Amino acid sequence: MSVDNVPDGHILVGVISGVRGLKGELKIRSFSDVDTRFNVGNILFVNGQKYQIHSLANSSKGIVIRLVGINTREQAESFIGQKLTIQHSEFTLDSGMYFHHQLIGMIVYDLQDDLLGEIVEIIETGSTDVYVIKLEGQSDILIPALSEYIKNIDSLHSKMIINLNDSLNTRI
Repeated sequence: MSVDNVPDGHILVGVISGVRGLKGELKIRSFSDVDTRFNVGNILFVNGQKYQIHSLANSSKGIVIRLVGINTREQAESFIGQKLTIQHSEFTLDSGMYFHHQLIGMIVYDLQDDLLGEIVEIIETGSTDVYVIKLEGQSDILIPALSEYIKNIDSLHSKMIINLNDSLNTRI
C-alpha cells in the first residue's frame, strides 16, 4: 500500500475496504500492530479529517468500526478505499525502534566509516526486516535488522553504521 496522500505528520494505520450493514459500519484492513488501535473512543483521521470511533466489532472477516458522524450505508460507501491515519505524535516506539519512513533514505557506513550507500527499501520477512542498501554502480547490500549488524543509528543526521561482514558483503 502506498503512503501517497497521507497528511504530513500522520502515520498510515489502515484502509477502509468495504461496508457492512445499513448503519455506516466500515470494514477495515489494518496495518497496525497495536491491539488497541481501533478501540471505541480512539481518534482516526480520514483524508486529514478527525473522527472518533463509535463502535468496534471483530468478526471472522476482520475489523468493523463505526465512526461518529457516519450513520448510513451511503455515507460509509463514500469512504471505501480511503486511508486511515493517526497523528505521529500519538504514537511512540520503544527505544531503538524506528518507523520505516525514518530509515528510508538514511546513509549507511561500515565500521571503517566507508560509504556503503542509502537505504532504499525495507523488506519485511516476518522474523526480521532486511534493509536494502544501494550505491550507484554497485550491487545492492542486504542487511538484516539485527543488533549483530546494526551498530549505530543517528536519526538526527540520518546516518547508520553497520558491521558488514564478508558473508553479507555482495561487493567483494
